[in-house]
Amino acid sequence: MRVGCLVGRAQEYASRDYLLEAAPRGPLGERPQVLLSFQDICRIDLSHSEICLTAGQLISDLEIPNSLQHISLAGVTTLTHRSLVQLLRLTGRNLRSLNLAGTNIKSLNLPGTMFRLSRASRITLPLLERLDLSDCTEISEAGLPHLLGRVGPGLQELNLAGLQHQDLVSTSGTAFNFPSLIRLDLSRCEFDAQAIRNLTQAGVEGLINLNLQKSSMTDEGLLEVLDRSAESLVDLKLDYCSTTLGSLGSLQSSLNNLRVLSLSSSKVTNAGLFVTLDKVRDTLVELDLSYTDVDLENIYTLQGNLRGLVKLNLEGCSEITESGFYCILNKLTDRLLNLNVTETRLTVAKLFDWGGAVNCLENISLQDCLSFTTHKLMNPQTCMDVKVFGRRLHPKY
Repeated sequence: MRVGCLVGRAQEYASRDYLLEAAPRGPLGERPQVLLSFQDICRIDLSHSEICLTAGQLISDLEIPNSLQHISLAGVTTLTHRSLVQLLRLTGRNLRSLNLAGTNIKSLNLPGTMFRLSRASRITLPLLERLDLSDCTEISEAGLPHLLGRVGPGLQELNLAGLQHQDLVSTSGTAFNFPSLIRLDLSRCEFDAQAIRNLTQAGVEGLINLNLQKSSMTDEGLLEVLDRSAESLVDLKLDYCSTTLGSLGSLQSSLNNLRVLSLSSSKVTNAGLFVTLDKVRDTLVELDLSYTDVDLENIYTLQGNLRGLVKLNLEGCSEITESGFYCILNKLTDRLLNLNVTETRLTVAKLFDWGGAVNCLENISLQDCLSFTTHKLMNPQTCMDVKVFGRRLHPKY
């Protein structure tokens, strides 16, 4: 969006939310010069705009209100470091959410602005609840700890997706303190073991959602995180990770509240999977094993059943055998509603005579099953949606 000037328009968000809209350019493409005055704004969203935020604009053009609590500058590539520092100096004490995703900030340690000011003038973010720094690929190793060190203990959501080679060493020499953290996104990150240790020491005991997709997380690092967050974790994403989950045998706690486990295209092994499922069991609702090398042959050794499983994704599991497939079905109950065995070598010849977990199936995908032929598909008595070779054979209704 090309923004020439900013116009505040009242919205019904706590009676204090404003939209910032684009004003048309002049006949020669010039930007109109408009003096801006905002009296009672709660939220400003300039995501993916081309507005030039210079320090002069922030000080002279904008009358930043004390009520401002939410700022989104995601994708604003024209954002300068000095402008950001000035903005945070004016609004930081009241901010609840800050979105800087995809910006080009490198460091907040600017001469004469932030860290050489008196203590009373320094930037602090004591009330911040949500911080998004995803894809801030230019941020320096010193810049990230400087910012995190200014965040108060009320932080609930932290997104560091796409950040590389960060050691996350606190500049103050003390550990970060995030006891309220419930959502942590480290997808596509390349953090070393010490960085993970520094984050977990910040307080992840209440963590609910942990996203590690395509990250460099190791088995040892994962164990360290789960040692502190296992009891509260609800959603764990490990897609495309190199972890085998074998280290979770040493996990002292159980994953008592885990409902979603996603392992698509990961390096998980049979042994690692079985150890993990033993820690979960009845609470698990969704399990994604797509494009992994598990064969499930010995899953009958798993203690107990996966009683709560509603969705099972085995797409692309080329190593899974017929016996392994029926072994896992024996561990399920009639709560299973969705089954995906697309691009496997399964014949599923006995599937609709199996009973048990199959009884309540609503959706099953058999597309591109190499060993499957349509004559092996019995007419199911249940009312389910069956997809074979890209078309539906048994519409649900």
